[in-house]
Amino acid sequence: WTGIIFTTAVVLLVALLMHIFILFSQAERSTPAKISPSRVTNGGVPGKQSKE
Repeated sequence: WTGIIFTTAVVLLVALLMHIFILFSQAERSTPAKISPSRVTNGGVPGKQSKE
């Protein structure tokens, strides 16, 4: 029984740490991004699609 309890405790600890790390990574990613200019694919003419 000691091994089962120890293994369960380790698995729960790892799951808790993973959850915390996921929350922190989502918080960093949710910061507002800088608005980048759209890529020019039509020769700089707005409203026309590029033909390739």
